[in-house]
Amino acid sequence: MTTSYQKIHQETNYSKFHFFEENRKVRSCHVNKLKESIVKDNRMHLHPIICVKTDVGMAIIDGQHRYEACKSLNIPVHYVINENPDDISMIDDQISLQWKFEDYLKYYICKEYPNYIKVKEIMDKYNMPLGVITVMMGTQKTSNGKLFREGKLEVSKKVESFFSHIHLYYEKIKKEYPKTNQVLYRRNFLHALFWFFRKYGIETFEKVMEKLAAYIESFDYQGSREYYEKELIKTYNKVKGKGVGLIHPSDELKKKTKKEQLDDEY
Repeated sequence: MTTSYQKIHQETNYSKFHFFEENRKVRSCHVNKLKESIVKDNRMHLHPIICVKTDVGMAIIDGQHRYEACKSLNIPVHYVINENPDDISMIDDQISLQWKFEDYLKYYICKEYPNYIKVKEIMDKYNMPLGVITVMMGTQKTSNGKLFREGKLEVSKKVESFFSHIHLYYEKIKKEYPKTNQVLYRRNFLHALFWFFRKYGIETFEKVMEKLAAYIESFDYQGSREYYEKELIKTYNKVKGKGVGLIHPSDELKKKTKKEQLDDEY
């Protein structure tokens, strides 16, 4: 849908404006910075807020911080009207302070997007930061930020099951070894942990998690995903004791290649 903006209006009747529930929270620190800038050089006419008409006045879809700053300084609010709004106008019309992931989460929850409601449930139920959850929804190189912002993030049952299994172990490790928090929430470590969970199954995963606290302090904070995968395998093999343990796929490949080279010599 084409967005249409016409003339710039100004208004000192602040009660004419209101916020949508799904918009981000107003940050007082940003309002104060805007006020300082306006006092030095008021250019609000060059940066009007964007509104849509509702039955009770003008709903602000971008510019609530500018609105609060103008209201606090008792100066006119400059605004334009989006004549053709749609469901994502509030996101598309952002031209000033960028939204954080928490802002997008709040917006899509208010719009009743089921996967975003599920993300919030995981956060609350398992005490997991939003950044950690989005990492697990992506790949090794991306946390699927673009999909998250576009409302297209999907929560798989495997991811949900993963968080339900690591929750209690994480709480125990953080309590006993608080210095390991940095490793626990590293993107590479989380991807390695999720890889182990998917590759070897719940029973094997739980065994390595039970003993992880005893060994994780020796893990390199700056480790790669493969490094952490191998450390998890080492941890499991220590738990398992004697006998044939797990072998990382890269080591299996090296072993196979070396054997083939030896076979070729004969």
